[in-house]
Amino acid sequence: MNESEIINSYIELTIPDDHPVIYQYIMGGIRSKETAVNNILSECSPIFSPPYTEGHVKTVIRRFLNEKLRLYNHTKIKIKPIY
Repeated sequence: MNESEIINSYIELTIPDDHPVIYQYIMGGIRSKETAVNNILSECSPIFSPPYTEGHVKTVIRRFLNEKLRLYNHTKIKIKPIY
């Protein structure tokens, strides 16, 4: 398992499809997408930041969120509103 797979596995376990950050990324604008990435980064940073750079962790987070967006666009997952 490489480092990106480790980070991605952690994110998949801690951020389910009905998490508010997923909704924020998919339904929000550009600023909301960056906020969603930063919210996940704040959760992951204490765990992965010493061995991996924040830039690398952000890249994996963006890949994860873009995959969720792709699945949503193909109606393979459903998301719940935040409120």
